Amino acid sequence: MSSDFWFNRIIEYWSLPGALEVVEHVRRAKVQVVQMGNFGPDFYSLAEDAGVARSWAGMPLVGLAANLELAADLIPKIQEAGARVVGQLSMTMHFGDHEKGLGLFGSIWDRIWTSDLLGSAPCADRR
Repeated sequence: MSSDFWFNRIIEYWSLPGALEVVEHVRRAKVQVVQMGNFGPDFYSLAEDAGVARSWAGMPLVGLAANLELAADLIPKIQEAGARVVGQLSMTMHFGDHEKGLGLFGSIWDRIWTSDLLGSAPCADRR
């Protein structure tokens, strides 16, 4: 990326927008940056819980895979429309209970922890 990139037109979504909502807007308004989605621990903590409001999970669908597929489909469309895409990553909220296997420390933890890279999971013996 060039160090002299300047922008003055940005739009921001706390959750992933629908393609119809954003792509044509990027084209018509010549938006340069779209900040969208939430790819932090709050997403991984809450994405699988159908009982949680989607605004808390930071993604519109239920499930990790469904939301990541939506992002993988949407990001190139926005880029083709002319904008750079920036994902949000908040480290402020971690939802879960390792003793009860809820949220970040439920089945999600077992799916996102990479032992060969990160070593043994700190909650590996919780069961």
